Amino acid sequence: MKKFILLIFVCLPAYLSAQHGWERVNYTQSMLFSAEVRIGNKAATQGDVVGAFINGECRMVAPVLVINGKSTISSVVHGETNEELEEPEEIVFKLWRMKNNTILTATKTVEMKIGSNAHNYILHFKK
Repeated sequence: MKKFILLIFVCLPAYLSAQHGWERVNYTQSMLFSAEVRIGNKAATQGDVVGAFINGECRMVAPVLVINGKSTISSVVHGETNEELEEPEEIVFKLWRMKNNTILTATKTVEMKIGSNAHNYILHFKK
């Protein structure tokens, strides 16, 4: 019994404090982004978090919301207009799964378009 109680006091706080560790960087420009979030053929779960990254820098952190059985995110991807860029910046999306403290990467990237509204995307993540 003592081992069980010790296990609860040691493991439970570690489980509850597990986080993705992403810290969003703010810029003066942005793009609105919303998407359905899928892991394989299933919806992501409430408590999961999606991050948007450009060149490894976190530009968005959005909690997954489950509405009518559909997992969605809606947020702002921060960025700046850079006239010197020859190629548009690509957004890599990552999903932090709360239940097992793992991070998955989306199968496709999205092009950053300052000032636009990017809606109706489906972000697919492989297990």
